[in-house]
Amino acid sequence: MGKAKMTFEQALGKLEQIVSRIEQGKVSLEESIEAYAEGIKLIDQCRA
Repeated sequence: MGKAKMTFEQALGKLEQIVSRIEQGKVSLEESIEAYAEGIKLIDQCRA
């Protein structure tokens, strides 16, 4: 079974956290790429 879907607000909050961490430089390049991929999924979910 997959993860339960987040609400729009939860997905947006998680996306804001990801953006903040990347902008602050608190993650390695590899972690940034993984966070970017997660962010894309969250954006798709918010658009649905």
